[in-house]
Amino acid sequence: MAIVKTDPAEWQNVNVLLIDSDAPNNDRAILEIEDWAAEHGFVRVNEYWLREIRRDGHKLFRGICYRLTEDAIRTEQESWREIKEAVASMPATTHTARNDR
Repeated sequence: MAIVKTDPAEWQNVNVLLIDSDAPNNDRAILEIEDWAAEHGFVRVNEYWLREIRRDGHKLFRGICYRLTEDAIRTEQESWREIKEAVASMPATTHTARNDR
């Protein structure tokens, strides 16, 4: 199973592209597309169900990927900083969570 097509084929200078995977199911296709995107400087649009298409009698899954802008990267970093600060400010407790039902 692999990425079988990018649209456009010459994706090096684009900000948005379509990626087709011949994975056996939606979940595996999402992982393959996310791996490809990460290796090539893109992120996948966070859709739960990829579009299914047929090409030459084969089912493919199509995802959309885009490059992060500097503003988006800064926003992500700021969000993670805020989350870390919120977790660090939570009071500690001696109680532990149990689920014995």
